[in-house]
Amino acid sequence: GLWYVSMLSRFGPVVLPGLLLTSWALLGIEAAAVECSSPFQRKPNHLRLGRACSEVAQCVAQTLAESACEEARGVRYSRGGEVQVAAAAPIADPVPQHEE
Repeated sequence: GLWYVSMLSRFGPVVLPGLLLTSWALLGIEAAAVECSSPFQRKPNHLRLGRACSEVAQCVAQTLAESACEEARGVRYSRGGEVQVAAAAPIADPVPQHEE
């Protein structure tokens, strides 16, 4: 556990810059690991999970609305991606015309 003490006693203050650099690097790795372990908090450098979820929800709602519109118009897609449009039935006249 105390390897740095033995390094200082064996080589003297010459190892001090290397020891400081190594300690700084290990502490930086530890800090990055702590940040990665909880990425969805309300801190400036964290991911905004709520915004990402609302974006996905909007995209899914738009896709569902578009597919419902296409289905109502009779548009179908085959496995190859070709568009097939069903023949539309004639629209009945809502008000019957009286011939005189």
